[in-house]
Amino acid sequence: MVYNIIEVANTHGGSIDYIHSLLDEYSQYKDGFGIKFQPFRYDEIATKDYEWYDVYKSIFIKEEDWNGIIDIAIKTKEIWLDIFDEYGIKILNNNISKISGIKLQASVLFNYSVLNALSQTSLNDKKVIINVAAYDIKQIKERIMEIKKLMNPREILIEIGFQSYPTELGDSGLSKITKIKANFNNRIVFADHVDGQSEESVILPVIASLIGADVVEKHVMHSSLETKYDMFSSITVDRYNRYITLQKMYLELLKMPFITNKEKEYLRKTIQIPILKEDVKKGKLVAKSLLSYKRCGKSGLNTKELENVIQNYNVLATDKVSGNALKLEDFKKANIATIVACRLKSTRLRRKALLPIGNYASIELCLKNVLKFENVNHTILATSTEVEDSELENYIYRNDVIFHRGDPDDVIDRYLGIARKLKIDIIIRVTGDCPYVSNDILQYLLQSHFEKGADYTTGKGAAVGTNIEIINVEALEKVKKYFPKAQYSEYMTWYFQNNPEHFELNIVNLPEKWCRNYRLTLDYEEDLILFNEIEKYFKEQNIEYSIDHLFRYLDKNPQIAKINSHLTLKFQSDKELIKTLNERTRISNMKLGLGTVQFGIDYGITNQRGKTNFSEVKRILNFAKQKDIKLLDTAAAYGDSEKKLGDVIGSDNHFKIVTKITNIFNQKNIEQHIVNQVNQSLHNLQRDHLEVLMIHHAEDLLNVDGPVCYEVLKDLKMKNVISKIGCSIYEPNDIEKLLSKYQLDVIQVPINIFDQRLISGNYLKLLKEQKIEIHARSLFLQGLILMEPKNIPSSLKNIVPYVNNLRLEAEKHQLTPLQLALQFVKSITEIDYVIVGVNNLQQLIEIEQSFKHTSNNDVDFRKFAISDVKLIDPRKWNGV
Repeated sequence: MVYNIIEVANTHGGSIDYIHSLLDEYSQYKDGFGIKFQPFRYDEIATKDYEWYDVYKSIFIKEEDWNGIIDIAIKTKEIWLDIFDEYGIKILNNNISKISGIKLQASVLFNYSVLNALSQTSLNDKKVIINVAAYDIKQIKERIMEIKKLMNPREILIEIGFQSYPTELGDSGLSKITKIKANFNNRIVFADHVDGQSEESVILPVIASLIGADVVEKHVMHSSLETKYDMFSSITVDRYNRYITLQKMYLELLKMPFITNKEKEYLRKTIQIPILKEDVKKGKLVAKSLLSYKRCGKSGLNTKELENVIQNYNVLATDKVSGNALKLEDFKKANIATIVACRLKSTRLRRKALLPIGNYASIELCLKNVLKFENVNHTILATSTEVEDSELENYIYRNDVIFHRGDPDDVIDRYLGIARKLKIDIIIRVTGDCPYVSNDILQYLLQSHFEKGADYTTGKGAAVGTNIEIINVEALEKVKKYFPKAQYSEYMTWYFQNNPEHFELNIVNLPEKWCRNYRLTLDYEEDLILFNEIEKYFKEQNIEYSIDHLFRYLDKNPQIAKINSHLTLKFQSDKELIKTLNERTRISNMKLGLGTVQFGIDYGITNQRGKTNFSEVKRILNFAKQKDIKLLDTAAAYGDSEKKLGDVIGSDNHFKIVTKITNIFNQKNIEQHIVNQVNQSLHNLQRDHLEVLMIHHAEDLLNVDGPVCYEVLKDLKMKNVISKIGCSIYEPNDIEKLLSKYQLDVIQVPINIFDQRLISGNYLKLLKEQKIEIHARSLFLQGLILMEPKNIPSSLKNIVPYVNNLRLEAEKHQLTPLQLALQFVKSITEIDYVIVGVNNLQQLIEIEQSFKHTSNNDVDFRKFAISDVKLIDPRKWNGV
């Protein structure tokens, strides 16, 4: 609460009646109010030659009159006196029991006559206000110490503000409040002296109250009687009423709760709640990347509520559709299982899972420590269906460990078999040759896994054999979809860490106390020796395993840790294996694009029906949209292909258009020629924007006019007529030439199972290093690759053996030639779009279905590569 002092000053002009009437006007202000008078004697405060001496004399009030005034005023308010001289001290002493405090003006703080006289007055139950106008912080501290020493008052208050008849707003001292608060514990008095007729005279003291003033001193005057002096900054009772009303109203706001009920209601109605940006399958954790935040007419969990749900180890209990909010009933407690993978086929250390470590077989020790895991519903020992591995059922350590048998080679399939059976949501992956996994590390990672909404979580910095992987079953199902036969799933880590764009990866830096370079996995005799030393120590010391106890022992006994420190992990040191894993565990981001050359011209060696008619074009494009094929590849040179596309799809934003321009070389006005072609294409396509504008032939960019052409394309891109600049190439070495001159966004290349020039020359990797989008065309060599050998033209008879071999290979792997040809292209991870041309809807249906058919058959595609350019470049098929 702010205390208010009503300052009478010299407005009375020496009139006792004025003061009595003024006291009556302000009698309503009682509790929390003080009133201050200025008793002084003219000949003590000034000399006769001082300009205001006569005024001081005329307004002098006698001692007995002050006593009477004080007696009336104290009935409603606390009394304060301004002390200027010994006369004022006399009035103070006469009324000492009635006075609450005194004020010393800045001009009096060094008046030792007054200060010493006051030191003789008992002020230990009084408050003293010192005005510090023009005093710096150091001086203020010094004066406070002096006043305390001389008077020892109950409290010293610091006042800011001075009278300048009136004081300008900038000199009000408002800015001093925060600085004085920062340097002193004393209460602050704000003395307001701005123009009493101004709006600031009401507002400024309110502001001072709000920003930290504890006391406000405000000059007042009578509402109707003549006021001769000190009227400049004084206000009448009606304005004082307004000031007090505003002060009370705004100070009450400071007492309001931090969050009001209406504020809560506002947020409830307007808060942007998490909305799913895409369809999400049940069993998935909800990551922030899956969410957008919007005001929504649907009810749902807000961000904080959703975080609380997730942090309590909940997953989605049902499939959710894009655009929906999330509710509590959409979640369920995650079914979490530890799956320990183990087999008896080890070669480096034969049947290592059964070798003794202390009192237990290796796999039993692993299970013993795994069973310490908290927040886990099931513990599973997963092995193969091979007869040899059946023996492991005798080593489950405890009866509540589930023994599961599955695919001998596909560990992912083995995991999913038991996960589906038990409806597991989250898998903690442990390998049986790591007996010293830690519950401490698991809990640290598990919390992070849910907080991040991850698909895959693992620690960073852990000692080999102590790390843990946490995997969502929903994510593992996704891997299975892309890799029906996951040949390298023994190295399951690669399927996740090699595909960061497909999974929410959460690689967690572990606390230093859990990070070491020790080797704690079982693969060699030295590992076994080390582990038995560890168990011997635990037994002798009667210690139960924990990661902290283990590291304390190894840290103090480096000679023990060195037993196996020279050994390395195969997947970390075998460069050929690493290369294979990087290639064979990568999920392709490749998408289908639809080539439309057949829509506009008679194209293709197998095409017997000419260009595709309009109704078939409509059917093809409708199917493409249904199957989410978005990229349409066309060209000005493809007859009326552009116009057919425009007539069918118009401005349908589902489709992104790539078109090409040609015949640029030797044009008189290259810029106008290009602009005209682009405008014509936009007109035909019924669009105002192109995704990609390509130069149809690299020669147009590589000749002398190429730079001019490129500048025109850049200008079109800057004007947002096109999004990307591209070029279609025929010769692999054109790539290096183009990259040396231009910054391209897209390059379209010919590539197929017979034409592997771009792979052997590392051109695709070069493009990816430059972050260039790659579109692959000529997948089937105008259909030649898929032709029956007997139907191949005699001029191309030299390609027949290759076609026969392709068919034999496809048959060997129970694939169609189409599937094998697509499998080759899908094995090239650098490709972004595969452009396929079709004559009819059935062809697109077959291609789309075959494209989805993923096989991991280990085919060496290099044996199909043809070096004879006359066979793989359709431009050189003379006579066909």
